[in-house]
Order: sequence, then C-alpha cells, then structure tokens
Amino acid sequence: MGNTPGIPRKESLYYDNGEKEFYRTDWMSRISGDTSIAALSIPGTHQTMARHGGIAYQCQSRSLRAQLNAGIRWLDIGCRHYENDLPLHHGMVYQYANLDDVFWTCISFLKDNSSETIILRIKEEHKPRQNSRSMDESVQLYIDKHDRAKDFWNEVDTMPTLKEARGKIVVLCSYGEATFGIKYDLLNVADKYDVKFYKVREKVDNVIAHLDEAKRGNISTMYVTYCSGSGGIIPYDCAEKVNEKVYNHISSAKKIDGES
Repeated sequence: MGNTPGIPRKESLYYDNGEKEFYRTDWMSRISGDTSIAALSIPGTHQTMARHGGIAYQCQSRSLRAQLNAGIRWLDIGCRHYENDLPLHHGMVYQYANLDDVFWTCISFLKDNSSETIILRIKEEHKPRQNSRSMDESVQLYIDKHDRAKDFWNEVDTMPTLKEARGKIVVLCSYGEATFGIKYDLLNVADKYDVKFYKVREKVDNVIAHLDEAKRGNISTMYVTYCSGSGGIIPYDCAEKVNEKVYNHISSAKKIDGES
C-alpha cells in the first residue's frame, strides 16, 4: 500500500452526526500519475449509502458527496436487482436511492475535481425479484446513460494507473455474471465482518495483519481491508472500538518509516 496524504486528526476518527465537514477534494493531485491505483492507500467506506434502517443497518451519517469531499475514494455500493432496476439496499432495508444516483454524484464530483478517481464496488444485496434480464445487463444500462469512455475506466480486469483513471469511476464488480469492470474476486480482501463483543481484539488483529501484509505485498495487487463489522456488535460500536486502534497502528508505522 502507498501513502495517503492527510490522515485525519485523532478526534475525527468517527462521526455520528455529520455536522463537521472536512475537505480533501484533491489529495490525489499530489501523487504521480504513473502510480498504479493498486499501490495507493485509498480511504473508503463500507456500505457507503447505508444511512437508514436504525442502528443495526445504518453505517454512515454523511451523504455521498460529503464523503467524497472529505477524501473518501473507495465506495461500497449494495444493489438489489428488483424489477429490472437497481435500488440501493443494506440487507433487506431500502436506502432511498438507486445506482444512478451514485453515478451522478460521482461524475459531478469528478468534473469538479479532475485529479481524482473513484473506485466503486457494485455488489448484489438482498434477494433479486421480478427481473427479465441479468443484473449485469441492468448495470450496463445505467452505465450507458453516461459517457462510458469519458466517465468510466473501460478495460476489463486491468488495474489502471492513476493517470489513466483520473476523472473516472473504476468499477469493481461483485456479482456473478459481470462483464464490465474489474472482478472483485481478483483483489486480496480481508473482511472479517462477523464481530462479537468479545472478539473485537480478534477483528483488530485481523485488520492490522492485513495492512502489514499489503505493505509488503505485490504493488500490482489491490488489497482491501475492512475495519467494519456487525453481528454480535452493531456497526456504530464496531467503528468506535476498532478505528482508534487501527489509527494508532497506522500512525506508529508512519513514524517508524520516517514519515511525519
């Protein structure tokens, strides 16, 4: 993993009210365009659009645009394939938006901040129902509403450099029949999401071990490390307990490597 500028101060590790805004809209502009996006440390959010459904389902308090403004460049988008449409879900809970809302927000942000790229994982969420076409066909129809060549990275299963990806959405496909984007299965992923109260330390250890593995690993392989969790613990409590420990580990590693 590479070096992400502007790790937030300790007091900004977790927000649950969305009132205080941070703006890191162009941090990728300071990174060489020849760098593979797989070699970058890219901040992201799990269940990026999950703001409804109560404490068991809500994972975010900020809007998508606010997350992008704050520096988030990895999005985790769950779509239910329902009546040939792609409403956003977290489990069974509808999130009052669809995939095209995500695309429009991302494209608008990238037009304002052309040095940036957005990595967007599209995964199937909840049970499909009453469809006459595949989920891949529905995703492609949404993409074709936009300028495919200008707004999206079009090479299948090829990891772009930052120069190639600037101003574009890089789609990661996490559903079976995908014919567009980069297959999520090609990534090295640590997602120990089933976290019990008495196993928080195990979750932290898993996250830290994977971060360290990524630092030593092949820079052409994208590593994805999830700090999120639920199950015996609600998302809010998991973030509160895990994020500070992970932040402390990253901060200490930067000091050892001689970075300020």
